[in-house]
Amino acid sequence: MQYTEKAFSALSEQDFWEAQGFFRKEIKENPTYQAYNNLAMFYFENGIVCKNGRFLYGRWLAKRLLHKALMFGANAKVLCNLAMLEFETGLYSDAQKHLTEAYQMEPSSEILYHIAVLHFHRKEYGKTAELCTALNDAVPESRYLYALSIAHMEKMDYETLLSQSGIATEEIDPMEQFNLLYLTSQYNDLICLFHKLCEDRYFLSDYQWLFLMNAFIETGKVDEGLSSIHECFSWFEGNPFLKEFKKTERMTRDENYRKSILDSLVFDIPFLDNTCPYFGCPTHKTSW
Repeated sequence: MQYTEKAFSALSEQDFWEAQGFFRKEIKENPTYQAYNNLAMFYFENGIVCKNGRFLYGRWLAKRLLHKALMFGANAKVLCNLAMLEFETGLYSDAQKHLTEAYQMEPSSEILYHIAVLHFHRKEYGKTAELCTALNDAVPESRYLYALSIAHMEKMDYETLLSQSGIATEEIDPMEQFNLLYLTSQYNDLICLFHKLCEDRYFLSDYQWLFLMNAFIETGKVDEGLSSIHECFSWFEGNPFLKEFKKTERMTRDENYRKSILDSLVFDIPFLDNTCPYFGCPTHKTSW
């Protein structure tokens, strides 16, 4: 894998054009599943590099290359990478199929967690909770995923939810706390947390702004909500969040819109990135 080593060296120096060239040469000189996988993941992470320095969308080409890699034979790492790409593009059924195949070949807690994440995104909360329980703390992130799942299935107060999920109050991430407060309808506590997050210069995700506006509406603090959200958005020049602000404003005057948009929102639960997706990476000990 002589060209692969040069590709990783170029990547470490952020010379993407050189790295891409070496990954391609590796396939030409030594066409293996590792070579196809590595070029695929380069395209997935960086895009296709043009000579003029521009980057083109490379995920569909990455998917084709991963399928070529699998033509050499089933491989758990390649299957996991393919599932990650499918997950990022919303192909949850395909991703689950490939992760299940990978788990059957090489069982691991990380793969099982990713399968649980896919069940969650498909709104199969019971199955998600079941898998998180089976992980038995092997993946710490599973506690939060478990909490989200059971909060979708049954009503309970915030403290009970944390206790049942095995989450210590003092250890919870502020953004995760925000979501769990919303799901347990602790709207006043959520608003207090929001003001603290603003002081610490945290910034909410798109769906969290809408959750926040709903909390202000439910507590009868519409004007305070619009003012607070507008102030946060004003931190950024050019008002790049005008579209999101218009959504929050419309929620205050259109009940049907508020209900439909809240029903359509999903929590952004990503895959873990504990394992390097490349073969032969000199930087990561978890590279295959």
